[in-house]
Amino acid sequence: MKTFLSYPSEKLDSAREVYDFLRSLGIQIWFDKESLIAGQNWDRERSIAQRSADLIILICSLETIRRSGVIQREIKEALELARDKPLGDVFLVSLRTEEISLPLELSLYQYIDLFRTGWQLQLARSIHLRLEQLGAPLPDSLTAFFEAQEAEERIELKTLRFEGKNFEAQADYFVYRRGGLFWDYVNAEITADAVGGFYKARAQGPIYLEGQKHAGDWSLRVEEYFNQGELVSLRFFEWANYGGPHPSRGTYAKNFGGEESGKVALDRLFDRNNDVLNYIRKYCEDDIRLQIAVFERDSNYELPSKDDAPYIDPWNLFSQWNFDHRGLLICLSEHSGLPFVMGVFDVLIPWDFFRDKVAPDYRRTPIARFIIGDVD
Repeated sequence: MKTFLSYPSEKLDSAREVYDFLRSLGIQIWFDKESLIAGQNWDRERSIAQRSADLIILICSLETIRRSGVIQREIKEALELARDKPLGDVFLVSLRTEEISLPLELSLYQYIDLFRTGWQLQLARSIHLRLEQLGAPLPDSLTAFFEAQEAEERIELKTLRFEGKNFEAQADYFVYRRGGLFWDYVNAEITADAVGGFYKARAQGPIYLEGQKHAGDWSLRVEEYFNQGELVSLRFFEWANYGGPHPSRGTYAKNFGGEESGKVALDRLFDRNNDVLNYIRKYCEDDIRLQIAVFERDSNYELPSKDDAPYIDPWNLFSQWNFDHRGLLICLSEHSGLPFVMGVFDVLIPWDFFRDKVAPDYRRTPIARFIIGDVD
């Protein structure tokens, strides 16, 4: 399998780290610093390598989005090549070097965060799936990597895949290899969404697409955002194309506070405090305006409010969230009630404002101590 690595020059160190990792898996990869020979026409060789690639890996940073030049040409060429690939094929994988929102064109495809632990496993799973799609053998070093990861990461990776005449469905998820009722509960929540969503899509997709000329697909990817003891934060990335005017895509989350708390909802965690709600809304709007300004787009961005839909609980818009030591990550997409045209955004809010706002019912639980700061 031929792989092409694209990156802005400012992120050479990140590119080399990715290159070294893929080489350790036995993957053939075109990386200009290693693949070019003195005297070759750089731009011609780059273009040939990109057009002949079976997989393109794009390192994304603020420089990737802001800067003009070759990197923009590589992105546009990659998107054009991706459009010509069979539906459901893994072809373009973005690796974010920092917490930025990707342009709509790139956010349609899977992305991985280089600044989080576990990015190697996520990238290896994408490589594995692409090799399967190409009917290519798996390198022994890739198989060995998975075996070592499963033993070290105390998880078991699982994949469900369906290929019909006009519809494809795939769920990539994991379960924890931990004993006890609490971990059975967490695994049941993961499995219910992954397996339940897969069978629902497999049954309904072909029905929705019956008589239509184009094909459709559904996919779900489950990732661990944070885990410390029994504190668990999970992210679910869902994509569905059932033949409508546009596909459905979005992020949702599940958070667990341990034996004492079970699954935790944001409104209950902060006792539906209006100060918290208003703070989250304003912080999200201000942050999204800054994100949009990076792309030189209209920055007059406002989230739907109770005035727009008085019959909708205003907390629902912020019902999809994750947490770690840095703070609260609000996931805004169709899964949180955001209209498709308003995009998909992640907004990280530091814990400082929330430390004295935890609901009394949670004050003595591990997740409250974590937020307040009593847990390392």
